[in-house]
Amino acid sequence: MFFTRIARILAWGLLIFGLLRVLAGLAMYFGLLHDPYVPLAKTLAQTGAARAVERGLLDAVFAVVLGVASEIATTLARAAGAALPPEPEHR
Repeated sequence: MFFTRIARILAWGLLIFGLLRVLAGLAMYFGLLHDPYVPLAKTLAQTGAARAVERGLLDAVFAVVLGVASEIATTLARAAGAALPPEPEHR
């Protein structure tokens, strides 16, 4: 179960950073991020706003796939009777 926990953490991190990259690319495209002294603006200027949005969306999609795979692994382990911590209650 160690790897499913790592996969879940990686999926959340990748989703957050992917969406931040999309937002940064859109900000650059619309001219909101144009200061050449900001390291993010300098990096995005080298690759382009469209490339940043494309890469961010790709990261977000991969994060969703990784999250679904970790949920499937957790569900299968619970069905097999593995000793897992109890599910949190949703309110």
